[in-house]
Amino acid sequence: ARSLIMEPKVLLLDEPLSNLDAKLRVSTRLEIRRLQQRIGITSVYVTHDQEEAMTLSDRVVIMNEGKIQQIGTPQEIYAYPNNYFVADFIGKANFLTGKVHKILPSKEVEIEVKGYIFKITLHNLSFKEGDKILLLVRPEAVDLKSKIPQSITGIIQQIIYLGSHLVYKIKVDDDIFTVEIANPQDQRNFSTGEEVSLCFKENSLHILSYEDIKKIKIAISL
Repeated sequence: ARSLIMEPKVLLLDEPLSNLDAKLRVSTRLEIRRLQQRIGITSVYVTHDQEEAMTLSDRVVIMNEGKIQQIGTPQEIYAYPNNYFVADFIGKANFLTGKVHKILPSKEVEIEVKGYIFKITLHNLSFKEGDKILLLVRPEAVDLKSKIPQSITGIIQQIIYLGSHLVYKIKVDDDIFTVEIANPQDQRNFSTGEEVSLCFKENSLHILSYEDIKKIKIAISL
């Protein structure tokens, strides 16, 4: 409030909600957003809380080790991350390795993952045929079905009920996949130990360079 009295051109907020409990943080950040929009002051909000960043921002700047990794709207950052770090840092993420099978017109590519072909629209990255890639699959970008032929399958390891949605932990070969199903009361619910097919929503998939994860591993080893 004291800062606003001075009518600054730019307002800096450095993790102002870090000492509040979870419920109060939610209501306070909504009030901050409402005030900022009403007063119209350009604001820079520093936070390590991903949900705060997505809720409060018109544009998000993701930084790692002092370097900017990506600048964009919350939707751009979440749906079309530039690299593995951004994809893994913002939201929940599943990754599968694959390769570019074919370059198509209109910024589309066919990729091969676990022997299956998926058609992906490119947004902010470019590839060539044969490139090794990481397929980013957000938990909500998967539908579960009883095992069907010619599909990626896995075994349900754990089920977490959160009221508005179910979280499934599914073992797919050597990977553990996280899948979130909204409104579970209206969905077919599966059981622990059941084998299911994972049906990816192709419009919600995104591919990244495999070199990104190699760089992360090298940095960790150093």
